[in-house]
Amino acid sequence: MENNSIRHEIVSSNPDIDVRFYLSEDSGGYVAPHWHNSLELVYMIEGSMVTQFENNVRQTLHPGEFSIVNPRVIHSVTAQKNKALVLLIP
Repeated sequence: MENNSIRHEIVSSNPDIDVRFYLSEDSGGYVAPHWHNSLELVYMIEGSMVTQFENNVRQTLHPGEFSIVNPRVIHSVTAQKNKALVLLIP
């Protein structure tokens, strides 16, 4: 991943708590390399996605599995149609 294409993702928390928790329904696609200050946990309900990390490690996520991305870790995502629970903790 080239550093000139990496963006900071600004995460807005839910107003009543300090974390952001939501159901993501993705029709598939690509999320360019980015990073955020939050710990990101994703639990896959349906479908799949591949997370590519800056050190060329790839993680494929299938239903019933979860991933953890540490704060400030550069990553990108290529997704098939999926449904997942996402928890972002500042």
